[in-house]
Amino acid sequence: WRLLWTPRRIAFFIDDGRTPIYSYSPAQRTAANFPYTRPQYLIANLAVGGDGPSQPVDFSALDPPGTTLFLDYVRVYALPDGLDEL
Repeated sequence: WRLLWTPRRIAFFIDDGRTPIYSYSPAQRTAANFPYTRPQYLIANLAVGGDGPSQPVDFSALDPPGTTLFLDYVRVYALPDGLDEL
């Protein structure tokens, strides 16, 4: 998936799709409905299944045992100067 984050909208795409599966661009952008023009943090949540502490995931069922989930990379690009939309 990919995310296009510009001063005017946020749009989510799957694979190499050119049409967003979801786009958010309010007509009137305010701090309350569009706080995305302020600095943000990027968090990669790698949580795997389960229903919380009372019902954890049974990792013994993984094949092969000891399987590990890795986040290979995250790419972040900036729009060229003077461009605020693609």
